[in-house]
Amino acid sequence: MIIDPNFLMNVLIKIVSALVGSAIVYGGRRVFNWFDFVPRRLESLSIGTYFSSFQATTPGDQYNYVLCLQIANQSGKPLYIVRAIYFLRGSRKMPVYENAWRSSKKPNGYELKFGPQWKSIDILIQPGERADTYLPLAKPVIDSVFPQGKRGTLYMEYISDGKTGIHSAKL
Repeated sequence: MIIDPNFLMNVLIKIVSALVGSAIVYGGRRVFNWFDFVPRRLESLSIGTYFSSFQATTPGDQYNYVLCLQIANQSGKPLYIVRAIYFLRGSRKMPVYENAWRSSKKPNGYELKFGPQWKSIDILIQPGERADTYLPLAKPVIDSVFPQGKRGTLYMEYISDGKTGIHSAKL
């Protein structure tokens, strides 16, 4: 008996697509999918922040100050950041620019952008390299009012070494 290789390929594709599309549903709500991001702390990541003046150049933007974030990949493997969201925290709220990019996935947070024109929500950081991003501010802020460790929380969905994960860091 000879089995057609196309038939085997079609069966394999159907099995893989069923696994990718499968989910555990509880109470009518999806609670797990094979490609969900799970909390997994990256130990080889360095995140630095500082306040800076900045000249907004896109039409309609009127801000001159930012909270800069530098994300450095100190591992030996590429790091693909799928999404980075910044959350304010504490009783004193940082003066975020009113038209800052609100996250569609997490509405209490601000979507951080990457790339040459700060338009991309994702970025690939090679080993030993870093990526810069920022949160636009409405007015200048000094370090003593928002010291390191009290500036907010960075939430990142990422892929590294073939695994998806969520990294959360207090800044």
